[in-house]
Amino acid sequence: MALENDMAVLARVPMFATLGDDQLRLIAFGAEPYDLVEGRRLCRAGDIAECAFVLTSGTLARLAGDDEDDQIERSFSEPGTLIGELSLLTRCEWQSTIIAQTQCRLLRLPRPLFRRILDEYPNTALDIKERMTADLSAKVRLMEAVAKKMS
Repeated sequence: MALENDMAVLARVPMFATLGDDQLRLIAFGAEPYDLVEGRRLCRAGDIAECAFVLTSGTLARLAGDDEDDQIERSFSEPGTLIGELSLLTRCEWQSTIIAQTQCRLLRLPRPLFRRILDEYPNTALDIKERMTADLSAKVRLMEAVAKKMS
């Protein structure tokens, strides 16, 4: 039952929207359950990101700075929220500090697991690349629109 529940949450991740049951099952099977108590830090801005996380329950907060006393910039409570997607593809740093506002359950997705999916399912790799490219393009357009308003 837990595997099916994890697959259902993973299917809600926009990056995984085109994955079939076999790919979702492989990710769910290889994902590591990760529990985080209220007030604990998931990651700190500037630290190396070795994996990504998918929120399955609870509420996380992204802080404006890198200290637990900093102001909350945004909260996440939607199951299927992917945190650290770039770390699935390459070695990078966390861009934000994220803490648990409530008891949270996450799935930890190690980079080697994701690379296995890309190796075994090349068409999936193309779909994910296209989705990430579209997301990046949308973010660039948004930044350009904001920049125009500020000048």
